[in-house]
Amino acid sequence: MDRLTSLKVFVAAVEGGSLAEAARRLGLSRVMAGRYLADLEDRLGVRLLNRTTRRLAPTEAGDRLLAGARGALEAIDQAERDAVELHTTARGTIRISAPVIFGSRHLARLLAEFQAAHPLVRLDIEFADRFVDLVEEGFDLAIRIGRLADTPNLVARKLAPARILLVASPSYVAQYGEPADIDALSAHRLLAYIYAADGARSLTFATEGGERRVTFEQDAARANSGEALRIFALQGLGIAVLPTFGVDQDLRDGTLVPILPQTPPVQLGVHAVSPAGRHRAPKVRTLIAFLAERLGPSPSWDRGLEKLTATLDASTSRAAPTRRP
Repeated sequence: MDRLTSLKVFVAAVEGGSLAEAARRLGLSRVMAGRYLADLEDRLGVRLLNRTTRRLAPTEAGDRLLAGARGALEAIDQAERDAVELHTTARGTIRISAPVIFGSRHLARLLAEFQAAHPLVRLDIEFADRFVDLVEEGFDLAIRIGRLADTPNLVARKLAPARILLVASPSYVAQYGEPADIDALSAHRLLAYIYAADGARSLTFATEGGERRVTFEQDAARANSGEALRIFALQGLGIAVLPTFGVDQDLRDGTLVPILPQTPPVQLGVHAVSPAGRHRAPKVRTLIAFLAERLGPSPSWDRGLEKLTATLDASTSRAAPTRRP
C-alpha cells in the first residue's frame, strides 16, 4: 500500500485520538484507514499504537516515528506549496535564446524592465543567430524571426511585425545603380544570410500575382550574422536583406537606403517560441505577455520610417548600372 498515506493515517490517528477521526480527516473509510495502519505496522514489524476503549496512544516506537513522520509530511506539504506557487507566480530562472541584433538593440532593454518589475525572476540569456533546440538544450523561450506556426513540440506567439527590406549603401547605388525591378535583382551582388528560410541566395517577394521567388546569381559575401551583413552593406559590398529593427537608425541617417521599397520581400514576424505543454510556467507566460504588450503591432523601430522606405533620398543616384556588379 502507499507508504505516504500510511504515514498520514498514523499521524492523523494520533492527533485525532482515533482511527475514525483519521479516516474522516483523510477522506477514507474506517476500514481502509485500518488497513493502511496495519500495513505500516506490518512493514516496520512493530506496534505503533496502543488501542484503548477511548482513544489511541502511541507506543515508544510510535513516539519515535511520530516526530520524524510529522517533519517529513510537513516538508512534503511545503514542497507541494512551493511547486504550486512557482506555477502561479513569476519566479525562477528563464533561459532565453534570441538573435544578436534584435537581442542587443531591443530585447535587452525590455528584459531589464521586466526583471525590475519581477525581482523573483532570474534571466539566463544567449544572444546568438543559431537555431537552438529548445527542448534538447533546456531553453524556456526563444525569440525567432520568420513565418512561424505551432508545431507538436513548440508553441509560437507573434509579438510584433518584422519588416524586411533590401538595403545598400549610397556608394553601392552610385557605383552599380539601383535595380529597376525584382527581375533585375538577380544580377546584383547579394549579401547572403546563411540561415535564411528561402536559402542563402533566394528571396520571396509579395506581388500582385502572389508570392514570387527570386534567386541571385552571385553573392558578394555570406554570413550567419545579420550584424556582419549590415557592416558589409555599409561598406558598399552589396545588397543585404535585413529587418528594419536592425537598420532603422542607418535608414534614418541615410547611411543605408532601401532598394525597391515599393516591392518589399514577404514580411515576417517577431515570435516568442516555447515548448508545448499543458502547464506553461507563469514566469514564461508573464514574460511573453509583457513582450507582446511592449512591442505590439507598431514597434518603436518602425516609427517614422514610412516615408524613408517609400522613396529613396533625392541625392541618391537612380541611374542605370554603369558596371555589372
